[in-house]
Amino acid sequence: MTTAPLYHPCPERWPQVSLKGFFVLVTIFGVWLGVQVKWIRDRHDALKEVEWVADDADSPAPPAPSSLWIFGEQGVERITVPDSEVDRFRVLFPEAQIDTWGPCSSTIPVVG
Repeated sequence: MTTAPLYHPCPERWPQVSLKGFFVLVTIFGVWLGVQVKWIRDRHDALKEVEWVADDADSPAPPAPSSLWIFGEQGVERITVPDSEVDRFRVLFPEAQIDTWGPCSSTIPVVG
């Protein structure tokens, strides 16, 4: 008479990850999280420097870019910036329409 073993591993049901692999996954997630938080912080700092228009009540707010909505970040509809800052604000606010002021004033819509 044979007895069944007490422990029945189910490798097809439970993926086995080594400790090294787990640390790699946690590191990748931490780097991604840090980049997102820095982007949000940079957006908030930039909004303190310029004029920006809050969303109208009749138009829906544009969604925040990429995965920033996961952290509760709101999109910005329109920003007015100096000519020298247009490129920086295009990177920080890809969802916004960017108006410029300066020697060559014009409206530059951001094409997404």
